Amino acid sequence: MAEIKPLQGYRYNPIKANDLTSVTAPAYDTADSLDYEKYYHKHKYNIIRLDAGKEYPTDDSEDNKYSRAKLTLKDWLNNKVLIPEEKPVIYRHQQEYTVNGEKRIRRGFTCRVKIEPIEKGTVLPHQQTLPEVTEDRLQLITACNANITPVLGLYNDAGHKIEEILENAVERIPDVDFVDDQGITHRMWVVKDEGTINEVQHSMERYKIFIANGHHQYAAALKYRQEQRQALGITNESSEKPFDYIMMTLVNLYQPAIEIQPIHRLVKGIKKFNLKKIINDISEEFDVKEFAVDLNGGNIDEFLNQAYNRGGFDRGMGIDHRRAFGMYAGNGQGFVITLESESAMDRLMPREKSLAWQGLDVSVLHTAILEKILGIDGEKGNGTIDYLREEKEVLKMVNSSEYQLSFFMNPVLLDEFSAVAIGGEKMPPKSTYFHPKLTSGLVINKF
Repeated sequence: MAEIKPLQGYRYNPIKANDLTSVTAPAYDTADSLDYEKYYHKHKYNIIRLDAGKEYPTDDSEDNKYSRAKLTLKDWLNNKVLIPEEKPVIYRHQQEYTVNGEKRIRRGFTCRVKIEPIEKGTVLPHQQTLPEVTEDRLQLITACNANITPVLGLYNDAGHKIEEILENAVERIPDVDFVDDQGITHRMWVVKDEGTINEVQHSMERYKIFIANGHHQYAAALKYRQEQRQALGITNESSEKPFDYIMMTLVNLYQPAIEIQPIHRLVKGIKKFNLKKIINDISEEFDVKEFAVDLNGGNIDEFLNQAYNRGGFDRGMGIDHRRAFGMYAGNGQGFVITLESESAMDRLMPREKSLAWQGLDVSVLHTAILEKILGIDGEKGNGTIDYLREEKEVLKMVNSSEYQLSFFMNPVLLDEFSAVAIGGEKMPPKSTYFHPKLTSGLVINKF
């Protein structure tokens, strides 16, 4: 099963950067362009300069955001902006945040995880990746020889043994304690005790790891590993190099603070766009109810709840839901779309897929509507699909005619996530958003 090792990470030198709020940033795939600009100028040592540097019209193969990240990292190391631990350690990480007024705490630990081919079944993805994003992460790894942000992985320790081991090891003041721009409190303890580290390593050997966030990073690291081993002529799997491991933060799947949020779809580039025909085509298999959406999003919650409730999903209780989502076409035109017929499921969904995969709202949308009705490749998108979490921003972008349609999704349930991942299947891209995302800049894995 999973093979982990301690990490001799690089962290910010408090003499050079003593305010972590100023130098950390959201993970590269969570911020928009305005956020990138904000963090870029927030501090000259902000991690965004490595993780998602600026692009310029004059960029070429020699001078680009990856080459600049390489030079920046080299400069920070030479000037001791980032300094290494004295020896390999495990980092106990805790995020405290609030959802609907309720305080939640998510606990995990950061280490190195051995990179394994997906077919081995040790590290399991749950959704498709986008080639251009994987290539972006590959170029960054190649330039910097480092993992800038950890992948978020889940393991299923029903007995909470590993959490108990680590809780006993960190009964002291944290080594890191700060609040980020999103109001999330981060606390981190450096676990140096070899006995504790060995105990965690041995305990993890019985578990698989499910990738929650960071599919593109893992895919890039796997490709980088293959390229490096081939270049060095390494064929013996027992011959290990630092690039055989990737930095991950591992969280127990059985923690109550695991929260999956939906990511909505924005669609453009539909040829010969005819809303009436699209609605008629969808209505042949789906139940479609019109809903007048306030242009400014004043009743967006009511609209979303229609989709949740029609699907049998209660936002508070987490009751199982099936095959329902909202569609918005601009100018206040909303539609609640539900697939209720099992016979329709049989007709529309690929039979080679498991029932767990077929039952996902996002699978139904991508297969039965995006592909079969709108003629869009539901996995690749081909530049016609964008992804966004903020509902009012989605409305705004459709109202502006930048996009023709948007689809508001239900969240994937944790049981659905597990079933699809264990079955070795992959959901469509951007099917899940595990909240909160990990913050970039707490630890760097240099190899």
